[in-house]
This record gives sequence, C-alpha cells and structure tokens, in this order.
Amino acid sequence: MMTIQTLTPSKLISQTEALVPTRALSPLAAEPTCTRPTGRLKRAYRAASAMIRRQRQRVSRRIKRISSAITRVYCECESRLRVLMTAPESGAATAEYAIVLIAATAFAGVLLAVLKSGAVRTLLADLVKRALSVI
Repeated sequence: MMTIQTLTPSKLISQTEALVPTRALSPLAAEPTCTRPTGRLKRAYRAASAMIRRQRQRVSRRIKRISSAITRVYCECESRLRVLMTAPESGAATAEYAIVLIAATAFAGVLLAVLKSGAVRTLLADLVKRALSVI
C-alpha cells in the first residue's frame, strides 16, 4: 500500500538540503563541477515549484478579492459624493419657505395683539375721525 506524504515547507527544505549535489573542484578546471541531480531531487524541485505556484495563485486570488472590494467601496463613495455635489441645496428652498411662513405668522400675531390694545384702538379711531372731518 502506498502512502501519500504531505510536504510542508520545512520538510521540503530539509529534503532538498539533503539532496543538494555536492560540488567538487576539478584539479584542472577553475569552475566547480556539479553532479547531475537525482530523481529524488527532481521530484523535490517539482513539489516545491508546485507549492510555490499554488501559493502564488492563492495570494493572487486574495489580492484580486481585496482589490475588487476596495474598488466597489470607492465607487459607492464616489457615487454618493457626486449625488451630494450635484444637488446640495435640493431641500433648502422648502426649508427657507417654512422659515419665512413661521416669521410672517409670528409678525401677524404680534401686529394683531398690538392692534387689539386699547391705546392703539383710540389712536386709530381718532385718525379716522380726523380724516372724515376734513371731507
């Protein structure tokens, strides 16, 4: 029965360090010569490459998700800001009319109270009598 072994990065590093070919200097050459990699080293290299590729894909997907979320929030904020900037005083006219009506009503109330007072009544009555006596 064949068992499948999971490779963690630390296991992979320890295996590849054990499989790294030794370098020996040839007596006649100035450059070191390497022995050919064995099958185990190739498998470890392929496994490491596959692991790195999967990690890159995961990171790329995460970056795309985060980027799309940031873009979505930015677009929502920009659209709200555009709405606010295009019609910032859409309700101001209604509020101004309401304030003017309240002020006019208060002024009418004060004027009515003044006109109903006894002193103003006599003053107005005298004014009307003088105007009629001239004619």
